[in-house]
Amino acid sequence: MAEREDGGGPDDRSQTISDSTVGRDAYLFQGVSRVIIGGTFGRRWAVPVIVLAIVAAGGFAFTERGRRMLSGRDGPNVTVTAAPAVCDQRSGWIVGDTSAPPPDGALAMRDARKYRRWLDEHGAVPAERSETIVTVNGSGSAAVVIEDIKITVIRRAPPRTGRHMVPKCGGSLPPEKHYAPVALDEFPVGQPASLRQKIGSSSYGKATTRVLGTVPVVKFPFAVTETDYSYVNLVAVADECDCTWKVEVEWLNGERRGIHRPGKTFELSAVAAGSPRSSP
Repeated sequence: MAEREDGGGPDDRSQTISDSTVGRDAYLFQGVSRVIIGGTFGRRWAVPVIVLAIVAAGGFAFTERGRRMLSGRDGPNVTVTAAPAVCDQRSGWIVGDTSAPPPDGALAMRDARKYRRWLDEHGAVPAERSETIVTVNGSGSAAVVIEDIKITVIRRAPPRTGRHMVPKCGGSLPPEKHYAPVALDEFPVGQPASLRQKIGSSSYGKATTRVLGTVPVVKFPFAVTETDYSYVNLVAVADECDCTWKVEVEWLNGERRGIHRPGKTFELSAVAAGSPRSSP
């Protein structure tokens, strides 16, 4: 899958912070401020006490836990990646340069790295169907609950024109733990849409059957224990568009909630009518 990096790493935004850490330091600083304002120490002690309070707060910020909590990253380890193997993209790629002689389709199985290198050099974009993996690792003393995954279509355009290349690969969807259908043509542009609500609606039922067939669909919310990991395979399809999209993961860990925004975007294109096809 075409994958872009828009940001410099994970961007988690935690909505609540533990009262026993940051909240306590904020309370103590507030108390010192009230004492100074009230004049208990006198004016000549005000500046030293303020300096000590700022140093104490700064010291917390420079601890590992402080940095993680103040940045919102003291949460579960969540990653969002395109399925890495060439044969994971069984519906092929769209290559805009139709003049370039395509490699033998069987090369995908003989030398996947060489086949993938050719695709990258010619700006290939996944065609029709792709897989994106959301991996969740447990964290802390409480289970991680994945409450929802939101999909945002950033850009929608007509299908790309070019050569439709299909590698020689066999097999079907592996027996993963969780699958979720992402029918990109049915998502709004520029607005995060809840996959949990989509899957739960009757109007999305046909899309689910068309994308996954008889494969069981993920049920939100689902929990991951502190010592375990789990993943959701987002199976995306594009029937009428060349779509660029991104993922957000809403999680709950004990009393903390957060949204993981990885900053990556993915592209998937339908095959334009009349596109030449190269297949084994």
